[in-house]
Amino acid sequence: MFTYDFFANISVWIALLIFLMSMMSQLILNFRLKTTQGLSDLFILGFLNSQSCYIGFTYSLDLPLVYKVMNPLYGMLILILIVQRFLYARQYANNKILPVYVINFFLALSVIVYAAQYSVWLGHMLGWIPIFICLAMEMSQLSKIYRAKSVRGFSLYFVIISIAAYSFEFVSALILKLPKQVLLTDLRGMMVFSLFLIPFVLYREDTLKKHQK
Repeated sequence: MFTYDFFANISVWIALLIFLMSMMSQLILNFRLKTTQGLSDLFILGFLNSQSCYIGFTYSLDLPLVYKVMNPLYGMLILILIVQRFLYARQYANNKILPVYVINFFLALSVIVYAAQYSVWLGHMLGWIPIFICLAMEMSQLSKIYRAKSVRGFSLYFVIISIAAYSFEFVSALILKLPKQVLLTDLRGMMVFSLFLIPFVLYREDTLKKHQK
């Protein structure tokens, strides 16, 4: 018979697939515009660092298979985002920021390798770190949008789909009794990405005018 746990497990797969779709929507927008200027560097670096911690958290605490499959895939999409950032960087001070990305990449890789072979206490700690990293990176992105008074280059689909994914995962994590770090991550995501909807209402016309110019 089907149980709540069965449907919760299915929902987690759906939620993490939706997360992949949300990032894909941003990557597609970057490709169409041939720029990542709509994203702050802190936002992109925050993705890299938080996802490396989350992958370490996943393997150290032996989370369900769906996390072991989807979290590395999401990490690969973040690497594509970083490649886009430099591939389309015609108007950036490219060489100045590149060492920061390189250092962060190797730190992220070392965290994943170390945590996957280490004890559970490290995994628990890594589960808390992304909550604060993501909050900082999201505030940086909000600040960039409000300073520019434009949402050009920031995907509305990325925002809406992310809210749906966080909501799906939150309900599923409650049923499956996953670590509280997952629940708090989802709560933070739902609240902050809801805030991201506001600039799309405030600056939609301004963004369209700038794009037409």
